[in-house]
Amino acid sequence: MHRRGRGGGRGGRRHTPYGNPWPPHQSFDLLKAGDIFPNANCNDVAPKDDGIAKAIIERHGQLIPPAAEMAACSDLQSKVGTVLDNLIVTQTGKEDHALEEVRAVGCHKLGISIAGDMQIEMVVIFKKWPTSDSIATLTDLVKTELAVTAPSAEVTATSTGFNVVLDGVTGTFHAATLPDSWIEPDLPGGQVEMQAIELGLAQIRRTRWFEENVSHTSTRMLCRILIEISRRVSGFSKLSVWMVELLAHQSSMVPGQRDALPIADSLKRSLQFLSSGFFLMPNLGIVDPCEPDCQRVHLTLKDDSQDSLCCAAQTLLRWLSHGAERQVLGLQKSADVGMAVKCKGIIVEPSAGVIESASKKSSVI
Repeated sequence: MHRRGRGGGRGGRRHTPYGNPWPPHQSFDLLKAGDIFPNANCNDVAPKDDGIAKAIIERHGQLIPPAAEMAACSDLQSKVGTVLDNLIVTQTGKEDHALEEVRAVGCHKLGISIAGDMQIEMVVIFKKWPTSDSIATLTDLVKTELAVTAPSAEVTATSTGFNVVLDGVTGTFHAATLPDSWIEPDLPGGQVEMQAIELGLAQIRRTRWFEENVSHTSTRMLCRILIEISRRVSGFSKLSVWMVELLAHQSSMVPGQRDALPIADSLKRSLQFLSSGFFLMPNLGIVDPCEPDCQRVHLTLKDDSQDSLCCAAQTLLRWLSHGAERQVLGLQKSADVGMAVKCKGIIVEPSAGVIESASKKSSVI
């Protein structure tokens, strides 16, 4: 019987935002099913992961940026931020390059940058819709002012803002504007695309969310560990920093509890999430807290990228289970996750993907 009215689509099916009439389901979480799957240990005490915890602390100590790198990044952020703040005060507000405010974003701002990653990010909010001409004008003003305090600084304009390089630190400054100016005018000089504007404002929302919700040191440690893994392990390469931040928060926190899990449990839980298809369709994954309409962060990944991520996580979880935590964390060199590895006398076979990329399909055809 066809049910008319609210919720009843054609044929009586409920259509989800995924284009699939079947609703998505959550991935398995062992912490939420503890009553159904009790601990098998005879003493009813969970085995300790002291070796994993020590390896994580050792690796995290290597990933923390040295004081000199942190100081260089803070120096560039302070100098450019001072220049932009002075422009906000001295401008009349009627110029095409007039600024509303400047916000620091990114890993350096959040305190999760890793050693060697000497980059800072800031979002420059224009009063009007930014164009290539207004960005060029602002870039020239910044270059002129920095010539006094930092003569060696290199300032170049881009299609979405401008970059500043000083003492090995690269500063990326994204141009954006407030929603009141989102009616794209027909202005000469090449307008900044809407996608770039939205990305800049999204970075501000994400930074605010992280600062308000992530207060535990172990969660920030897990962010650093996962960021490093995403740059070293091929299957994790498509994970964005925002995905890593949400995954670290999801893995280290338990609903209804204020305290975070131990760092070893958090790392293992993050790999368990990904291994169970957490970022595969049609799983719910993680709802983006900074976007409307309950958007899922993993929907930006292509099918083959989701499959590669799941396979790589399954392989790393096997390594971790067989005592190869130093290889997982990068403390020891190891083979690629796509190759078989011998862990303490046990050969661990990699997981095989089930989705072929478009390039492979075209080559076969």
